[in-house]
Amino acid sequence: MPARGKDTLWQITPGHGLLLHTWGDEYVIFDKASGDTHLISEPAGSLLECLQLGAASFEDLAKRVFGQTETLPKLESHQILKTMTEELTRLGLIAEFHI
Repeated sequence: MPARGKDTLWQITPGHGLLLHTWGDEYVIFDKASGDTHLISEPAGSLLECLQLGAASFEDLAKRVFGQTETLPKLESHQILKTMTEELTRLGLIAEFHI
């Protein structure tokens, strides 16, 4: 994966309409483009909800998903977010782009 800097943003993969539904402490995601359904964690669902509002930087996503209170140490929250973005990219739900 390319290095992520201030010029890197994340977005819902272009052409993919996602339907999100909470189910307990998880999210069910339907990808209209592929017809696939995914069961993902609440933080990953929150990340997708953020990206449905528009593209965002890694730092903005960290603030939105984990909040301003920093319930997790910054390093730990960034490691979790990195793992989530890698998994959602692998599933074809999100993509990064450089501005």
